[in-house]
Amino acid sequence: MVGWQQEQWLHHCRDAAEFHGAVGANELATTPDALEHLRLTSAGSGWSAGDSDWYLRTLSKAGPVTAYLFRCRHCGSHLAYSDSA
Repeated sequence: MVGWQQEQWLHHCRDAAEFHGAVGANELATTPDALEHLRLTSAGSGWSAGDSDWYLRTLSKAGPVTAYLFRCRHCGSHLAYSDSA
């Protein structure tokens, strides 16, 4: 995986999460907890709600702006982060 930022391995429940691959807006629609994780991350970066929603709609599994999906091995929560190629 080649990205603009340093790749990340997400964790939850004090353990590394399972990596489930690249996802876009369509795939994230089926994992609302991962989508909310991305919203909170963008809000923590100072983005407005409108800018965050626009950005999340542009995510593409095969595009230049994508997200990476993880799942907690203990509680089943989904997490994600996004990056640009």
